[in-house]
Amino acid sequence: MPETTGMLENSFIYLWAVVLAVPGAKYLGLGPVPGYLLAGFVIGPWGLALIRDAGHISRFTDFSVLVLLFLTGLTLKPALLRSLRREMISYGAMQILCSAVIMFFIAILLNNSWRESWVAAMVLSLSSSAIAINYLRSRNLLTTSDGEFTTSILLFQQIAVIPMLLLIPLLSLGSPSEGATGWFGMVKSFLAIGVILVLGRILLQHAYRYIADSRLPEIFMAFSLLVVVSALLLMNGLDLSMPLGAYLCGVLIADSEYHREVEIHIEPFKGLLLGLFFISVGMGVDFGLLLQRPSEILGLFLTLLLVKGSVVYALARKAGFEGKQRWRQFVLLSQSGEFTFLLLGVAAANQAITEKLGAVLTVVVAMSMLSTPLMLRMLQRRESTDEPTESFVEGKDSDSDEPVQVVVAGFGRVGQIVSRMLRLEGVRLSVIDHEPSYMEQIRQFGFDVHYGDALRVDLLRQAGANEAQVLVIAIDDQQQSVELVETARREFPHLDIVARCWDLPHHRRLAELGVEHVHRETFASAVMMGEDAASLLGMDFEEVERLSEAFRDHDLRLLEALDAATNSKQQLEFTTDNRREMALLLEHDLAQRELELRIQRGEDEHG
Repeated sequence: MPETTGMLENSFIYLWAVVLAVPGAKYLGLGPVPGYLLAGFVIGPWGLALIRDAGHISRFTDFSVLVLLFLTGLTLKPALLRSLRREMISYGAMQILCSAVIMFFIAILLNNSWRESWVAAMVLSLSSSAIAINYLRSRNLLTTSDGEFTTSILLFQQIAVIPMLLLIPLLSLGSPSEGATGWFGMVKSFLAIGVILVLGRILLQHAYRYIADSRLPEIFMAFSLLVVVSALLLMNGLDLSMPLGAYLCGVLIADSEYHREVEIHIEPFKGLLLGLFFISVGMGVDFGLLLQRPSEILGLFLTLLLVKGSVVYALARKAGFEGKQRWRQFVLLSQSGEFTFLLLGVAAANQAITEKLGAVLTVVVAMSMLSTPLMLRMLQRRESTDEPTESFVEGKDSDSDEPVQVVVAGFGRVGQIVSRMLRLEGVRLSVIDHEPSYMEQIRQFGFDVHYGDALRVDLLRQAGANEAQVLVIAIDDQQQSVELVETARREFPHLDIVARCWDLPHHRRLAELGVEHVHRETFASAVMMGEDAASLLGMDFEEVERLSEAFRDHDLRLLEALDAATNSKQQLEFTTDNRREMALLLEHDLAQRELELRIQRGEDEHG
C-alpha cells in the first residue's frame, strides 16, 4: 500500500508539473519540449527536489527511453525513407560526419582522450527531431523543399542512433579480451536485428490481418503492446539492449500495412509520452554547473551551435537554398536533442565518458534546446515574409509532396471504379476502407490506403481530408454514409461531397444534408441497359438518345417531387418499403406515357 501511495504521489507531481510548466513555456514562445525539460528540472533533485527517490527516477528514465525509441522507430516508414533516400545520403550522412569530425578535433584540443572525444562528438552531432518537426509542422513547411531538407537529415540521424547505441559500449573497453567480448556482442546484436526484422515482418503481416478481421480497434493496441513486450523480453533474454528492441518494434509496425491504425490510437498520447522522456532528462540536468563553471559551459554551448550550424548552413547552400532558408536550417539543426541525452546516458553507464563530462554535456545540450525557440523567434522577426519559399533540392521527387486532392471512403465496387478513373488522370487520392482482405494488394498498385472506420475524424485527417478538395462516399452502409456526410460537413466544411446512394429515401436524406452530387448505385448502368434493349428493338440512335434523356428528366422531376414531400403522411407513402417505391415509380411512368400518347394523338388529329 505505501508503494502504491508513493506512485500516486509521484504521478500527482508529474501531472501538475506538466499542466503548469508546458502551457507556460508555450505562452512564452519556448514550445512544449523546453516546457517538459524545465518541469523535470523543477521537480527533480537539482530543483525543488519534489521527487528524490533515485530508484524511482532510474525506473522512470528507463521506461521513457523505451517509449522514445519505440516512437522513433514508428516514424521510419519505408515509403518516406525511399522518397528521401538521396537527400538522406547527400545531406544526412554529411551532416553527421562533418559535425562529428570537427567536434572530435576540438575535444582532442581540450585534452580529452580519443575515446571520450569520439563519443562526445558522435552524440552531439544529433539534433532534436521533436523541436524541428514541431516547428515545421506549425509553419506548414513539412512538404516544402525546406521541410524535406530538414526531415532527410533528421531521418538519417534517427537511423544512425542504432549503430551508435551498439558502438558506444565498445569504446569503453580496455583489455583485448573485453574487446573481443564486445565485438561478439555487437555481431550478436546485428544478427538479432536481422532475424527480428525478417521474421517479425512476416509474422506481423499475418497476425495483423487476423486481428483486423475481428473489427475490434482496441485489439490492435492490445496486440501492438504484446509485440513490444515480447520483443523486450526476447532482447533481455539474449542479454541485448532492450531500447534496441523497442526501436525495432516501432520499425516493424511502421512497415506494416496497418501502421496507421496503431498510430491513430497512439497519436492523442504521443506528445505526453515524449514529454515523459524530456521530464526524466530535465530531472537529471544540474544547471548549478552553469554557475560553477560558466565560461567552460558557455564556451561549449556556443561551439556546439557554431559548428553544427555552420555545417548545416554549408549543406543548405549546396542544396540551393536562399539566405533566409539557410539561416532557418542553421537554427533548426544546430542544437543537440533527445537522442544525445539518450546516448550520453548509455555512454556514462558504460564508462565511455566520465560522469563529470556527462553532466557538463547534459547541461550544454539542455541549453541548446532551450535556446532554439528563442533563436527561431528572433529569426522570424527578421524575415520579411511569413510565406515559405520554395527552392530546388537535389533528388526531389516532384510527386511525393503533392497534397491529396480526393479522399475515397470505401473501396468496394463503386470506390474501385472511381479511384481507377481518377488515377488515370493523375489525381492524387487516398482511400479509406475497413476490409483487410485486399489491403496489401491495392497498396502494391500504388494506392495510398488507410485502414479503419471512415467515420473517425482522426483517420479522415490522416487520409488528407484537411487538404483535399473532394470526398467520395462509396461505403456500403446507408446509415454510415449519412453519418459520414454529417461528420464531413461538421469537421471539413470545405469539402465537396460526391456520394453513392441506394434508393430514393436515401437520396432524399443526402440531399437534405446539402449533398449536391448524389448518384444512385444502379441507375446509370440500368439506363444504359435500357438503351441497349431499345436499340435491339430497332430504334435508331437518335430515338434511343431521346428516350434516355426523357427518362432521365422524368426521373429527376420525380426526385424533386419526393424531396418536396414535407408532411409525414407524404413521406410515409414514399418510403414505407421498396415495393411502395417501385409502385410509385411505375405509376408516374404510366402517367407520363399516357400524357405522351395524348400529345401524339393530338398531333395526329391536327395533322
